[in-house]
Amino acid sequence: MILFFKSGWLRWLAGVAILSAALWWVHRLRGPVPSLEYDYRIPPIRDWGIVLKWVGVGLGVELGALFVVVLAGTLILPKHFLRWLTKGPARLFSKGGFLSALAAGLMAALLEEPLFRLELQPELLRETAGSEGYYLLAFVFAACHWTPYTNWLALWAFPRSLILSYIHRSGGIGWIPMLAHGIGDFFYLFLFAWLGKQGLTHERPEKPTLRRCV
Repeated sequence: MILFFKSGWLRWLAGVAILSAALWWVHRLRGPVPSLEYDYRIPPIRDWGIVLKWVGVGLGVELGALFVVVLAGTLILPKHFLRWLTKGPARLFSKGGFLSALAAGLMAALLEEPLFRLELQPELLRETAGSEGYYLLAFVFAACHWTPYTNWLALWAFPRSLILSYIHRSGGIGWIPMLAHGIGDFFYLFLFAWLGKQGLTHERPEKPTLRRCV
């Protein structure tokens, strides 16, 4: 999905098609389970308090943990850490904007989360018969987010998957991780797109040239 973000809207559509096919295929492999539409069932109004509560908890824990990581890294390597963390994603997403970040958030919420949290997770938990399933899912989730530009993001995807699994298990409603993942991706990708437009990329700045005044 990350590479499709850089590749333009036609390849975005290809990314949607690939994720949709993967979701349908995994659902078919699961055998006698509720229809795929069950994953998208909108909760009744009385449950939206629970949804918003756990979405807030998930985003708060995620951003709080990220703040601690960034603060620690900056204190240890003040001249290098932030650039190491942001230069790859900033270059990758520099051509994006509000609409592409919104599209990424929708794709994460409506395709990635149903695939990982609502379809793969129950099967992995059943096969492992323990919490190992959450860690295995987090490993697969992180591996699927790796690109040559996103080493740090792929590492961050591992604990992020555990957070999403935790709020899903605690709240018990599929829309909780879907909304948390979608809002988080929108925030991250819009931020990196902004950073890329500020010139925070892999590329070195051009050398200044002397112009003769006439």
